[in-house]
Amino acid sequence: MEVRNHQPRATTRRIRRHHDSSTIATFKERKERTVCANPGFRRVFGILLLVSAFIIIDISAARMRYHYRLISDMGPLKAQIQSSTYEYHGEVPGELQHCRAYDRESGKFIQNCTLAACEQNALLLSTRRQEILVRVRSQHPFAEHISELFDGARGVNQTEKISSLFARKTCERIISSSDKTNRLIDLMSLIAGIGSLFVLWLGFRLLLIR
Repeated sequence: MEVRNHQPRATTRRIRRHHDSSTIATFKERKERTVCANPGFRRVFGILLLVSAFIIIDISAARMRYHYRLISDMGPLKAQIQSSTYEYHGEVPGELQHCRAYDRESGKFIQNCTLAACEQNALLLSTRRQEILVRVRSQHPFAEHISELFDGARGVNQTEKISSLFARKTCERIISSSDKTNRLIDLMSLIAGIGSLFVLWLGFRLLLIR
């Protein structure tokens, strides 16, 4: 009578798990050897990582710089304007020259010194903000090109931004938001900038491996 040698189920499962883990480890080792053994592929991949990291760092730095300039430059000017009074009667400051203002409710120009002062200050702040945006973009070439593509996708024309701003918002809202940015985009830019440092390190590591 033939006696069969049955292995316990636990032993069989243990053997299968060991075989699977050994197969995965072998595959990873082969992949690592393939990458490291091919200096051409490693060099090209490392250069791509470095270029991507530098682009992301430039975009993130531009966004953080824009945010800082709004706080440092626009913040004090906005506070000064908001602390001043707009209740003018008769004589107005010399920079206003007249009290003709645009009334959004009636859609007509009216004689209102208070509204004229508000619109003049809103125009001043929005113009300063636009100047900061253009200056920061010009100092970050990668961010400038990416921002232009992003503006085109959104249908935003920077040359007509101020006029469209006055068409959508009151002068009080323009003054209130003159030093504010999108917090979600600021946070995403910060995270992307930190993550790009790891990509930068990985790119240099691939280029330095022999």
